[in-house]
Amino acid sequence: MSATVTVVVRTRNRPAMLTRALASIASQTFDDYEVVIVNDAGDEAEVREIVKKQKSAVRSKITIVTNEVSKGREAALESGLAASHNRYYAVHDDDDSWHPHFLKKTVASPDESPRGGRRRHPLRDHPRACACRWHPASRSSARSLSTDNSRPCPSWT
Repeated sequence: MSATVTVVVRTRNRPAMLTRALASIASQTFDDYEVVIVNDAGDEAEVREIVKKQKSAVRSKITIVTNEVSKGREAALESGLAASHNRYYAVHDDDDSWHPHFLKKTVASPDESPRGGRRRHPLRDHPRACACRWHPASRSSARSLSTDNSRPCPSWT
């Protein structure tokens, strides 16, 4: 699957939160994404059952990576990135929630930058908002979206 953005979802034995996170991702108005769920040593059958309940349009975008032994948050992210070959990635942990226009607005920002996304996202200045910024990813061909996305940006509500 080739998409503009890989959304990496890290989870471990939190089915209600994973269900909510997938609903948040599915509600995005920007739909050129794939989802890599990194199950960090959690119940694999439970994750598969949650994915199975998603609408087919969303389900077709999901890849599950299971770590047999918990490796921690950063190693789980690296596992998710290893399953992707896309231009950008965003981290959407199982306890996160995004405004429906989050990816659309965020992807547009670095693409408009003459330096290829190395400037701060305009929403960075909103106190207690998305706190978005693009920076080089650990893989040289990707860029990461670093967020504190527990609250929606006030300009989007």
